[in-house]
Amino acid sequence: MAGKALRKKILAEVAKNGGAEYIFDRLSSGTTLTAMAKEFECSREYFRNSLHTVPEYKTAMDNAKLTAADALVEEGLEMVDALDGGSSTQEIAATRERCSGASSWLARIIRSVTATGLRPMLRLA
Repeated sequence: MAGKALRKKILAEVAKNGGAEYIFDRLSSGTTLTAMAKEFECSREYFRNSLHTVPEYKTAMDNAKLTAADALVEEGLEMVDALDGGSSTQEIAATRERCSGASSWLARIIRSVTATGLRPMLRLA
């Protein structure tokens, strides 16, 4: 399918499914851009660029990143809270590793979103 025709198809389908709200719901619930792009048989980058042509869709994508990051922080806190005096060294190490990776990812998300002019919806203690 030619580029412009595919872009029109993507935008029409997204609009039909609810527009910005649809994008936010899919991405904030864990669906990746790559998975959504596969539905249209295009690359992740082409799909992302197509959505970025509509300012409301770009904002929905940025807000979904923050919401997903917030959920990841909550998950990390729950993992840490689940550790107790009976936790093995392996459990503690695995939890530390997952939380370390999550905090790096979270920092990248906050940097990328704040670079776009959005204020983060998260507050780190």
